[in-house]
Parts: sequence; C-alpha cells; structure tokens
Amino acid sequence: VIVGIRDDDMKYVSAACKILTSVLNGKRSTVGKSSRDSLLARLGKSNMEVAYVHVTDKSWIKTKWVGYNVPRAAIVGMQLALTGKMNQTDTDAWLGKDHDSSYWKYLYLTEPDTILQTKNELLPLFQQALDNGLSLFPHRLQPFPHEADLPADHTVGPGKVLPNVGHFAKITELDTKNGDSCCDDSAERPGVKDFDSCGDWWYRCGYRHDSGLSSSSLNETYIMDAFKRLVPYPLMRLKDGTGFVFGSTEQGRRCFPSKKGCGGQ
Repeated sequence: VIVGIRDDDMKYVSAACKILTSVLNGKRSTVGKSSRDSLLARLGKSNMEVAYVHVTDKSWIKTKWVGYNVPRAAIVGMQLALTGKMNQTDTDAWLGKDHDSSYWKYLYLTEPDTILQTKNELLPLFQQALDNGLSLFPHRLQPFPHEADLPADHTVGPGKVLPNVGHFAKITELDTKNGDSCCDDSAERPGVKDFDSCGDWWYRCGYRHDSGLSSSSLNETYIMDAFKRLVPYPLMRLKDGTGFVFGSTEQGRRCFPSKKGCGGQ
C-alpha cells in the first residue's frame, strides 16, 4: 500500500507503477478484476499487488515537529484497518477484500528514499523475533555524496561532493556475501554531540560550508576543517549494494567496517 497526502501524489505513483510493470512484466500490465478499488498494478511473477491510499485526515499527518508526516499517516491508517476501527470501504482500500485483518501477519514500513539490504541468512532470525512480538528497526545508513562516486572527468564543483583526498580517500568495500560487517558503536554520535548546529542536517554542514568556493581555493587542511563532523566516521561502500559511500546512520550513529564479522562487539 502506497500512502499519499498531496493532490498530485496519485499521478506520480501511477507513473512509477507503469515503469515497474514494464520492467518486471515486460509490458504494461492490465489490472483486470481487482480485490480492491485502490489497486494500481500487479508486479512480476509473484502477482504482488500495489495499491494507493490517499490520506486527508490532518490528525494522521501532523506531528509536533513535522507538518506532513507521511510515515505516521501510514502507521495510523494501517493500525485502524487491522484493529477494525475503520469503516468497511476504507478498510477494503487498505487491506483488500479477499481476506480479513487476521490474514496479515507481517508489515514492512518503508519510504521512497530507503533501500533495504540485509543478509539472507538473517531472515529466519527476523521471523523468529517478529513471531515473538518484537518490532524490528533497521539502521538507516546515510550516504555521503563523494567524489569517488563520480567519473574522473566530472565537473561537479566544490561543496557538492566530499573531496576524494587524504582522510576522505580511505574507503573500505564491504562484501556482505563474504561475511563482512559494519559493527555498531553503541549510541556514539561523534559528528553530532561534539558540534553546534549549522542550521542544517549535521552531515550536510561541510557541504554547506564549502558551497560557492573554487577548487583552487581548497587544500587538505581546509577540507578537513570544513568536513570536520565527518572525520570521526570510517567511510565504506557495499559491494553488492548501491555502491554509494556512507559512514553513519542518518542520526549520526557510527559503525566500524570489519572483514571478520562483529563477534562479541
């Protein structure tokens, strides 16, 4: 179920579904008879259904700090549908008509800018934890726009990417299929706790500080100072992931790359 709140969300969701169906099915799919009026497409051989629900209740959307909180709206709507606290028409839009609410055992909440990557051998452990009544929250790794991700002849100016020099040129490639890991450093957030706010996300402060400068004005000492919040984080990339350089979670939590797994760490 894709949840939208803006007037044009349906237009963009529909366009994305057309692209997905053309890629996974080899051609644009015809939906045909549907178990729900909100159904947009069936994707691939699994016949997975994609539906769209438009939320208009402002109390579902607004929070203390965020005016348009779509994940909250998704959680509220799904909770109401699963607990029988929603009228039948709306319940059908969220859950379909083929099964009652008890049919749905597992839920996965994600966002458009989030890609889930995990190890296949961990999936049985995830199921065990969920069956024991736990909720699981993956770490949200934060990419750092890095010059190493660009071609050698790129024309991207300073302030747009982390320069590939000195300390920031050391990037560890992790092969999760070979047991490589990024070992959690508890709740340490060195790029956040030791610095004042710059008026932006903590990991963007260096880019913000560096904007508008010419490449000739940069040297390693200046770069280390401008991006000082990122210095405590070892940089890495996933061999079988997107390949982008990252070094922390969105909130600044740190982990250390390891070729031997994390063991008791």
